[in-house]
Amino acid sequence: MSKLSRAVVLLALAARALGGGPLANVAAVQPEQTNGVQSRDLASLRTVWAEPESQGTVELGAVVRRRIQFQNVLNVPVSLDIVSTTCGCIEARFGSNSLASGDSTVLTIGTQSSPLPGVQSHSVVFRITWREDGADRAERGMCSLSYTPKLAFVVRPERVALAGVEGERTGFDVFIRVLEKDVNLDPGVPTVTLPGWTVVRREGLGLPRGVQRFHVEGPVGSPGFVEAEVSWATALNAEPSIRVPLRLRSLSPLRSVPGGATIVRNAEDGQARATLRLFVRRKESAAPASIRIVTPCEWLSARLISAHEVEIALSPMPEMLSIGSNRGELLSADGTVLMTFPIVWYTRSEAEKASIRTEASQPSR
Repeated sequence: MSKLSRAVVLLALAARALGGGPLANVAAVQPEQTNGVQSRDLASLRTVWAEPESQGTVELGAVVRRRIQFQNVLNVPVSLDIVSTTCGCIEARFGSNSLASGDSTVLTIGTQSSPLPGVQSHSVVFRITWREDGADRAERGMCSLSYTPKLAFVVRPERVALAGVEGERTGFDVFIRVLEKDVNLDPGVPTVTLPGWTVVRREGLGLPRGVQRFHVEGPVGSPGFVEAEVSWATALNAEPSIRVPLRLRSLSPLRSVPGGATIVRNAEDGQARATLRLFVRRKESAAPASIRIVTPCEWLSARLISAHEVEIALSPMPEMLSIGSNRGELLSADGTVLMTFPIVWYTRSEAEKASIRTEASQPSR
């Protein structure tokens, strides 16, 4: 194709995109079977009228709604169904889900303005089905709705995931920026739903105008996960509070290699052993004084070789399964659990051993 012919084709496509009828600005079409090609017009429906896709800036909590009227242009009845929405906050419905030839219905898309910054865009995918010339036919359409919430402030981060070692302190910063010039935001006394945690406002530090900085800090408790929240009261009707969800993971003072202790043995072998290396996360933590198997069994035993090494021994017995697992716990002198680690054992079959010997005998390439 010559450059002139290619230019003519591109101009024709651009003209169709700009003047392809009302539907081009209302519904993006998703045919049931596209084969890599998508049309910009629905074969079954035409757009009678449509409210603007963008609803502009709206107050927080206000209902945002858009309506589009469609008419059945086929000579047969059609059925309409909502297939999906971008999130559960979107409500979408047709005034009528069945249309005779020439009949019309209105698609209503609605949601409630949420406190998220920037333009919020949502879409609804719907399906049209009908029977024509003895065959079942279908196509899909998509309509969109967008708006910009009117926010008094934005918060960063919106949520926090944090990890720390048991017994140590950890923390993070929260930045609040006031967007409305006439809003005097005084967050007041913040609260944290974690015992011993505090929130301190930090002044200066080269912050831009309208930005406030808060430092949240506290002790890390027992190993595991904790869900918490940092919140401020704002005295604003539309946004009465600022909330930052927090997920805190507490790590044990000691750690081992991922996977814990793994013992692999052959069926005819006697006792098998595995050594587990320990690493200290916090120097001030108590040293391990003993070790125990969580679910006692006769074929498993464990001992401390040193403050940084553990030995797990597997003594096969008739009742022992060829594959199994358990857990070990390292204890301090007062019985506090310093670390829990998995123990896994596996017994190779004769076929697996033969396969390993065969692979080992193959010349390397």
